[in-house]
Amino acid sequence: MMKNMVRIHWPWSKKKSPDSSFRKEKTATQDSLPRVAALAAAALRRTREIIGLTGSRLAGSQAARDAAKLLHDDLAKVCDSTASQTFLMNVGSYAGWIRWVPLLYIIALAFAWASLPMVSFILFLICAFYAINQFIFFRPVGEITHPKDEGINVHGVIEPSGQARRTIVFSGHHDSARLDTFSTGSKKEYMSTVFLPFACCMFLFAVVAVLTVGSLFGHSVVPWRSVPVLALLVIATVLWKMVLPLRTFFSEEASPGAGDNLVSSCIVIELARYFRARTRRGNPLVGTRLVFASFDGEEVGVRGSRAWFSRNKEQLIPPGTLGYHFNIDCPYRLQDVSFLSTDAHGTVHLSQQFATQCADVAQSIGYNVHSQKMPLLAGATDATEGARAGLSATTLMGVSWEDGRKSAPYHTPEDTPDAVEPEALEAVLAIAIKLVGTLDGLDGEDAMEASEDVTESSDEDAPLKFKRLTKR
Repeated sequence: MMKNMVRIHWPWSKKKSPDSSFRKEKTATQDSLPRVAALAAAALRRTREIIGLTGSRLAGSQAARDAAKLLHDDLAKVCDSTASQTFLMNVGSYAGWIRWVPLLYIIALAFAWASLPMVSFILFLICAFYAINQFIFFRPVGEITHPKDEGINVHGVIEPSGQARRTIVFSGHHDSARLDTFSTGSKKEYMSTVFLPFACCMFLFAVVAVLTVGSLFGHSVVPWRSVPVLALLVIATVLWKMVLPLRTFFSEEASPGAGDNLVSSCIVIELARYFRARTRRGNPLVGTRLVFASFDGEEVGVRGSRAWFSRNKEQLIPPGTLGYHFNIDCPYRLQDVSFLSTDAHGTVHLSQQFATQCADVAQSIGYNVHSQKMPLLAGATDATEGARAGLSATTLMGVSWEDGRKSAPYHTPEDTPDAVEPEALEAVLAIAIKLVGTLDGLDGEDAMEASEDVTESSDEDAPLKFKRLTKR
């Protein structure tokens, strides 16, 4: 996804003890239903623990694979079946081309001075074709190297008591983004590192495009004999140093990736824990298969989810059944929770009907949630691949967009567990649980109605229970 331009400091964040560990916390027993607040707290503790064990997790790195193993081990405790699947990807192909833009600029400028603007024009078109497919459409077209980076996707499945008529895939991703050189949030740094270099490239492209059109229509263009053209090339030559910052666009460090998006994978595990407890309590889902997945490679062009849907769709969502993809990404703030109806910079249509249904479910339990489109240059989520696989897909997000950019700490060093509001996680869990009950209610008793009579325990050592999903 597009990088955040402003670092946000969260005044309401509370510091947790650094040695807090999910595995040390007392959890609910198998015959009780945990409270949503407890599930949200457990998700944050698990997030903190995994970051403490693995650190930042670049796509395809050993740290990302270690995180996947930890998530798989937790899923194995609460799911009927689990899988850990490796896949190969080109991590560097997604954004590595940015570092070569300065060299492209110099070569194109040289051909323009040599009265060969068509060569420059073709070079620009090739680069633009590659960049647009990678960054806008999220399709790995034109990669010249073989995949060599190993990623791991993990998932667990809870089967219904009857025949599965629908499958709901809940997903997050456990890889974190590489930091860029303007992640400190300085607008001046953003201008010098991103905007001006690409503006210079567009200027040179416009010059060579004009020269190419002239040569195609038989007009002999000799730059040093045309004062206007000579002036333009001189300006382009003077500007070449402004393109050089793209050589160091990315740093060697990665974001902690708590809110984007390890906490979502941990939420997925808590959802699995909830529905396992519900099943063992004697109230299983009737006709809904639940899949709980965590992908690698989202930060390098949604490659993990692409590999996962290609491999698992036919088995988990056979023909004749309904498929839903409830993706979770960047659930930072409760007030910003919404559902996407488009993805991949708005170029991929998600399910407006499903997004609206999710928003309606949220409103029915007191959350002011709506659906919205992904703005241009705002990036993509794994729901892109769910939609391409034919599922009714949407992504729940907890960020807002301002001037086309998300005002949240993702893709920065500030993306720690403290940047995530527990209330936002509670909302995600409550909405997801209510949605499952609503959909499975088509086959039998609504899950939420079945749990409303569960009372709080008076024994402080007894398992956690709840009356309602939310106090709102």
